[in-house]
Amino acid sequence: MQNKKVIVTIKDSVGALPRIIQIFARRGFAIEEVHAKTIGENKEVIIIFPADEYIQKIVLGQLNKLVDSIEVKDEV
Repeated sequence: MQNKKVIVTIKDSVGALPRIIQIFARRGFAIEEVHAKTIGENKEVIIIFPADEYIQKIVLGQLNKLVDSIEVKDEV
């Protein structure tokens, strides 16, 4: 498995970042790094995690379903 990088833009609200982390924790997926920075009223979260194509597809689908999620970008 190689490391994948996902950039998620979320509303900067209480509990938004823990909900992103829970997506990984509930499924037993590992997270290598998490970086978050505030941009105006939103927060940009960069997540680096080891995954194959199947795991990546699951994670991206779940991140897109989050209520606080504005944009999800997959970086190669």
